[in-house]
This record gives sequence, structure tokens and C-alpha cells, in this order.
Amino acid sequence: MDLGPIFLDVLGLQVDLSPIELDITAVPGAGNLLGNLLCAVVGLFDSPGNPVNAITNLLNRILGGLGLAA
Repeated sequence: MDLGPIFLDVLGLQVDLSPIELDITAVPGAGNLLGNLLCAVVGLFDSPGNPVNAITNLLNRILGGLGLAA
């Protein structure tokens, strides 16, 4: 993600920020809850089946992993 330069002038306080580049990488593996979750969500778009069923199954797996399964 690239953010362009930002200039703020608020009541005489000026902030001038240069362009920023932000890279976010999902790393799957044991103990990487957010990385695993993001990889699983992105993987939903790879399956040819019904995405609603895939999302439902993923949410049920997440809830089960958290001990909140119905």
C-alpha cells in the first residue's frame, strides 16, 4: 500500500509527512493467529464452490478454535 504525502495545518501546527510504503504479509503457522486467519480468508476466493458456504465453514472453525462453537 502506498500513501501519498500528507500535509496538515491545524491551528498553526503544521505536519508534513513524506510518502509512506506499507507492506503487510500474512505468515501462516503455529501460534500465528492473525496470519492463519488472513490466509484462510484469502483462500476463500480460490475455491470454486459457493463462497457463502466456505465463509460459514471458516467462521465455524474459528468459533470452534476459540471454544465458542454453538
